[in-house]
Amino acid sequence: MQDVKTVKRGLYLKRLDRFLEQTKWALNSQKLYYKQMIYKVESIIDILEKFLQSVKQHQKYIQSASIFIPQCNSQLIKLHQFIKEIYKRYYEIEADLFEYECTYNTFHSQQFQYKTKTFECIVTNHCNEEIITKKYEFDLPDIPLSFQTLTDFPLTKDFLLSNPNDLIKHQIEKQNNEYFEPQLNFVKIISTSRYIVGDQANHTVKMIEFDRSQNPEIIRSCGNLIDNHIACDIAICHDKYYSADKGSNTISYYDSNLKRTLDFGGFGSESGKFNEPTSIEIKKNRLFVCDSLNHRIQQFDLQGRYEKSITEHMLYPSCVRMNYKDQLLIVDEWKSKVIIIDAKTGKEVDVLGNKIEEDKFLRPTHLACFNDEVYVSDTGNGRILQFKNNQYSGQLKLKDIGIDGNPLGIDAFEGEIAFTVVGNNQVFFIKISCFETK
Repeated sequence: MQDVKTVKRGLYLKRLDRFLEQTKWALNSQKLYYKQMIYKVESIIDILEKFLQSVKQHQKYIQSASIFIPQCNSQLIKLHQFIKEIYKRYYEIEADLFEYECTYNTFHSQQFQYKTKTFECIVTNHCNEEIITKKYEFDLPDIPLSFQTLTDFPLTKDFLLSNPNDLIKHQIEKQNNEYFEPQLNFVKIISTSRYIVGDQANHTVKMIEFDRSQNPEIIRSCGNLIDNHIACDIAICHDKYYSADKGSNTISYYDSNLKRTLDFGGFGSESGKFNEPTSIEIKKNRLFVCDSLNHRIQQFDLQGRYEKSITEHMLYPSCVRMNYKDQLLIVDEWKSKVIIIDAKTGKEVDVLGNKIEEDKFLRPTHLACFNDEVYVSDTGNGRILQFKNNQYSGQLKLKDIGIDGNPLGIDAFEGEIAFTVVGNNQVFFIKISCFETK
């Protein structure tokens, strides 16, 4: 009897998951349609305005100018009103997509564990507040925005990279034994020709190798839809790999061939247990884990023995990294902030960002450290922020480099950063020199 219930529940969850995916596809299709409409209408407005200007300059030679010009002005007013309506619908779709992401992430975080009223209250209140904030930011401009700020492929030279080789794109294809197109949630660079990605759609971890022609090839893969291991992050130590698996609420060990050999943890709130672990970092033979729904960072030795917890003012820690000063940098996604913690005392020593208008976060998710630099995926704002010595130093807006999406997983290595995009099967590599500095 229990097996029948389990099967029915599994079928229901798959149907719900498919429905959410179809909803996202439909919203993205509408978004693309309205982008095309904006481009067409703005092109017409531009042509009419140039023509009207030409007519005004030569109106003394045109007998009918006194009749034509008012009619043309009237049509331009109507077109401007029409473009505002299109913008309004476009921004409503943006807000709907944002609300969808909140619903989708909440659904996935709870589909294999029991819900609690407290958790539901936190998620509902927080998501509603963020959605309202996001919708409030979509105020219509008095003058329509330029087309370059909306197109997937910027047309002017100012919006292009200085060198086409500055941006490299790898598309990870679906394998024969997989049901879904990959959705990459993290990336970890191993060397100049090898990296690891997490595929949350197929519950797999993939090792990718590429040659001089930049052709990616999956050389190893681990996981499947049945075992419920959903890796959210991975750390490397002594040719071994350690992953934070939010699906199974465990930390998993992999050998050098990316074969899972051991795991520890399990669902719970006591020390050594997890409730949606989303990130992992290894430094100085210590293992730090974001225990997200228990609102803490747990510290272990490399054998998985619990040592201590850090709970300083955290709501939903989604990423943890250690910088060159041996300080822990923690992304709190629900608080939209990055805090810096003294690893020894567990006390907050600084906050990254939110000091000036340019470095305010909206649902940041991941970060990467490289020497004295920090790169944060400011997911809600569709950009990556750069900090040097804990001070804002630049940003990279994805739309300015022709990417329609929001950054998610990120890593830095030898003058380049690699990142993934929400709901996407591509890995992007870009030179640090491309960041817009203040």
